[in-house]
Amino acid sequence: MSRLPDDTPIGRLLRERAETRRREAARRALAALEALDGAGVPAVVVGSLARGRFLGHSDVDLFVEDRRGLAPEAVIAIVERAMEDFPFDVLFADRVSDADRPFILERTLRAADLRPSRASA
Repeated sequence: MSRLPDDTPIGRLLRERAETRRREAARRALAALEALDGAGVPAVVVGSLARGRFLGHSDVDLFVEDRRGLAPEAVIAIVERAMEDFPFDVLFADRVSDADRPFILERTLRAADLRPSRASA
């Protein structure tokens, strides 16, 4: 697949749409992290959003560090309400192999990282 030059009208449009989607993903990911925190469930954002590689078709990946006794379905329901119709995946620490954990957690975002700064507000 070839890349479109960034200086073309279609390239600029695609970049603009991807950035709009990235901002919406960050807003919804923040809502999900705050909802999970409210339920006592620590989690972080991982994947393309955390790595700065979020594209127009990307989803939000959440890594739940500890379910605090909640069933996986209950945790997913909390995330679903916060994410609304935005696509997401949930990874549970107790279901991730030790071999995969370093790659998954290579770059993470916490709620504080996703909150708009006062300067940009």
